[in-house]
Amino acid sequence: MPRLDVIGVIVADLRRSIAFYRHLGLEFAQDAGDDGHGHAEASVDRTYRDLIGAGGTEHRAPWDAFWGQRYAQLKDPDGNVIETAGG
Repeated sequence: MPRLDVIGVIVADLRRSIAFYRHLGLEFAQDAGDDGHGHAEASVDRTYRDLIGAGGTEHRAPWDAFWGQRYAQLKDPDGNVIETAGG
């Protein structure tokens, strides 16, 4: 079953939206929204390690994008590059 790691949402009031989504159990950094961007924490590194352990091969180890989101790329057993992303 597919699992969503990233959902982008454009909102009118970022701080209000962050407060709302915190009620759903999403965890945001204390300063989320200060720079016009907010993201909930996700387990990119763990997902990357799990997929490598399940037969994937390294393509690009986890890294932090300049806007604060974390990414990793790996190849599935057939060589297709896939990406995991999160906060």
